Amino acid sequence: MHTTPTTAGHFLRAAIRLLPDSESATPQRLILLGRLAHTFGATGDLRQARETMHEVLRLLPAELTQIRAQTARACATVEQILGRYTEARAMLHSEWKRVEGVDAHSAAVLLVALIAGESVEREHGQDRVAEAIAAAREVGDPMLLATALSAATLIDRRADRLDEAAALLDALPDSDLVRDIDAAFWLSWSEVSADRLTAASRHMSRGLQLARASRQSHKIALLTAIRGMVHAYLGELAAATSCFDDSLESAELTGSEELRVMALTFGCWITTWRGDLAEAIRLGKEAIVVDDQATAMSSWRSGQAEAMLAQAMLHSGDPHACIELLLTSGGGAELPAVGLRTRPLVYLMLTEAEVAAGRVAAAAAWADRAEDAAGRLELPLRTAMAQQARAIATLPTDPAAAAPLAVAAAGTFGRIGAAVEAGRAHLLAATAFGGSGAIDQARAHLVSARALFTRCDAQLFLPQVAREERRLNARGPRPESGAERFDLTTREVEIVNLASDGLTNRDIGLRLHLSPKTIEVHLGRVYAKVGVSGRAALAGVWAAAARD
Repeated sequence: MHTTPTTAGHFLRAAIRLLPDSESATPQRLILLGRLAHTFGATGDLRQARETMHEVLRLLPAELTQIRAQTARACATVEQILGRYTEARAMLHSEWKRVEGVDAHSAAVLLVALIAGESVEREHGQDRVAEAIAAAREVGDPMLLATALSAATLIDRRADRLDEAAALLDALPDSDLVRDIDAAFWLSWSEVSADRLTAASRHMSRGLQLARASRQSHKIALLTAIRGMVHAYLGELAAATSCFDDSLESAELTGSEELRVMALTFGCWITTWRGDLAEAIRLGKEAIVVDDQATAMSSWRSGQAEAMLAQAMLHSGDPHACIELLLTSGGGAELPAVGLRTRPLVYLMLTEAEVAAGRVAAAAAWADRAEDAAGRLELPLRTAMAQQARAIATLPTDPAAAAPLAVAAAGTFGRIGAAVEAGRAHLLAATAFGGSGAIDQARAHLVSARALFTRCDAQLFLPQVAREERRLNARGPRPESGAERFDLTTREVEIVNLASDGLTNRDIGLRLHLSPKTIEVHLGRVYAKVGVSGRAALAGVWAAAARD
C-alpha cells in the first residue's frame, strides 16, 4: 500500500464490493475503508479521501471514541486543504462535544484540531486557545501539545509559546513524529509567522523528509508550500521557484483551491524578484481569479494575492494601478479585508507607490500607518518594513534623515535572514547617503546590496544598483573597496559581513548552507589576508575600510 497506492486502491475497492451487505461485515468494511482513504490521500485524490472518511465516520460506533477522533481529525485536514473550513469546523465541533467529559484524550485531539483549523480562519479560535493548550497538556501528549501551542500562536500572536513547542518536537524521535506530521507543519508555519525563519526551515525540512518517506502526499503538498515561502524570505529564490512548481503541480493533482492560490501568490512574489515582471503579473492575476472563486477565506491569504500582484505592478512602473488595487481589495485605508500580518507590507508598498507617483505627503501618511500596524504586532520583519517605509517617505525631502532609518531596516532584515529585503534596505541606504553627500557610506551599502542580490538571484534589483553606482561614480573616482584592498573572494565578503553583524559560525553556516567548520576555515583565511587575529579586530578593520 505504501509503494503502489493506486494498485492497492484497486484491490481494496474490489474487496469492499465483495463484502456482504450485513451488520456482521461492518468491522471488515471499516478496516478496508480506512485503508482505502489512506491510498486516496497518498495518490492525491483528496475528494475521494474525504468521501471515504465520511463513510467511515458514518459506520463507526460512537463508543470507539479514539478511532472516531483520529478519523475526524484527518478528515478535517482534507476538508481544509479543499477550502471547506466551515464544514471542517462544524464536524470537529460536533465530534468534540460528543466526547467532552467522556474521553479526555479524544476530546483534546478534537479541540486542538478545532483551534488549528480556526487559526487559518478570520475571527475564530480566540476563545478556545487556553482550553486547548490545557487539554493537550493534561493528557501528556507532546505532539498534541506542540500543535496546540503552535496553532495558538497563529491566533493570538504570543510567540513565546514557540520555544516550548520547538523543544517538544525536537525531543521526539522520527518514529513518533512520522505518526503526526501535522505537529511539524503547524510549528514551522507558526515560526514563519513569528519571523523565526531559520527555525522554520529546520522543522519544515524534517517534516517534509518524513512525509516523503511515508508517502503522505497531502502533507507533502502543504509542507512544500511552506518550504517555498521560507526559501523566498531567506532569498533562496531558485529553491523557492522549484517549490512553487511542485506546489502548483500538487494543486492540480489534488484539485485544492487553497494550494493553488498559495502557489500562484508566492509564484508571483518570487517571479517579481527574479525580474520577469510580465509573468509575475500573469500569475498574480490568476491567483486573484482563483481566490475569488474559493469557497472560504483564510486569514493567511487575505490580501496576499492582491499584495503580490500590486508589487509586480509597482515595479513595472505603474504606481497608480498598484495603489488602486491595494485600496480596493483592502477595503479602504484601514485595510479591514487584509490580514494583520500583511498590513505592514501593504502600507510599505503604498508608501513606495506614492513616492513613485510624486505624492510625498501621502507617502508620509502611509508610513505612519505602517508604523502603527507594525507596532501592534511587535514582529521584527514587520518592524523593519515600517522602518523602510519611513525611510522611503523621508528620502525625497531629507536624505540625511532617511539614511539611518534604512540602515536600521537593513540590520533587522539581515538578523532574521530576509536577504532580499536586506538588500533593498542597503540600496535605499546607499541612495540616502548619496543624496546627503556621504559618498563613501553610499558605496559601502551598494557593495552589500549587490552581494545580496547576486547571491539571491534577485535580478529585478541589480539594474537599480548599477544606476546608483553610476550616479555615485559621476561625483568622483571610486575608492578601493575592502574586498579589493584585501583580495577577498565573494564568499569571504559574505562571511565577513555576517560576522561583523555579530552572527556566530553556526548562524552564518545556516544562512549560507555551509558547515560551521567551513565558516571557520574561511574566517581563518580572511584573518590572514586582513592581518588580524579575531572577530573584533576584523569588524573594526572592515568598518574602517567602509569609511575610507
